[in-house]
Amino acid sequence: MNAVQLSLDEALAKRELALDELDERYPAFLECARDVAEWIAKKKGTVTADDVRSVLAIPAGIHASVMGALFRGPRWERIGWQQSEQPQRHANRIGIWRLRDGLVRNG
Repeated sequence: MNAVQLSLDEALAKRELALDELDERYPAFLECARDVAEWIAKKKGTVTADDVRSVLAIPAGIHASVMGALFRGPRWERIGWQQSEQPQRHANRIGIWRLRDGLVRNG
């Protein structure tokens, strides 16, 4: 089998397109999940996708990959990594995020 090897730039562009699609396909869920993430970050200083999932279940019909689009945008800063505690994530690493100074949502 011949595998297609993408350049780094091509791979990053493909990832951004996939995340754009998730943002467009599930805007209501992502808005709610981002509100939860902000609430957690304000409360404890940092937040992970696991933290959000402990408060907000992903509805039936929405694939778990939607969480990949959760921390997009300028208000989030990744400050580290940790292993996921979600069994279905198989201990993959996930980002540890914090809100950038002064960049919280209004409302």
